[in-house]
Amino acid sequence: MILASMNLHGGRGADGTPFDVVTACRDLRSLGIARDLRHGRLGLAVVTTLPVAGYEVADLGRTPGDKISRAAQLVTITTPGGASLRAVNTHLTHRLLSPVQLVRLTRLLAASTVPTVIAGDLNMPGPVTGLAVGYTPAVNGRTFPAESPLLQLDHILTSRGVRARDGQVLPPAGSDHLPIRARLRVA
Repeated sequence: MILASMNLHGGRGADGTPFDVVTACRDLRSLGIARDLRHGRLGLAVVTTLPVAGYEVADLGRTPGDKISRAAQLVTITTPGGASLRAVNTHLTHRLLSPVQLVRLTRLLAASTVPTVIAGDLNMPGPVTGLAVGYTPAVNGRTFPAESPLLQLDHILTSRGVRARDGQVLPPAGSDHLPIRARLRVA
């Protein structure tokens, strides 16, 4: 199966120009997106065509100077092969405390034996994700800023029991971050 992640940046590029979020999502992989044109707010979303077996939200706390409290979505899906996979979506703080939130998240996730993938804008360079003990990067490549990437802030991390291949940074889709994608298999 394919897992992709994209920081939508509120549907605006780095210069504030709006972009078509639905088209950007469809370009990650052919997806059916509902036509809901209501205004949204800051938040997280998981789009899947696979059956959802469970869902919860984990509070990761608010860091000093951050306008919002950070959270992670924990979505347990049933893979095409019938296995369970927990897909964790998060956007960690852009403050220097994102590694603290990542460690908090991985400690929370350690209570379960379900194979897990953490995806999202972790707001830290690749080597720092090594703090996610037991997780392996599925994508290596610069993702920010989209117009001239200097570092990788967006990640897909896999736990034991999940095999990743073909991890890649994708072309710009409108956001100030580049999207990422990897093929996954639950072992």
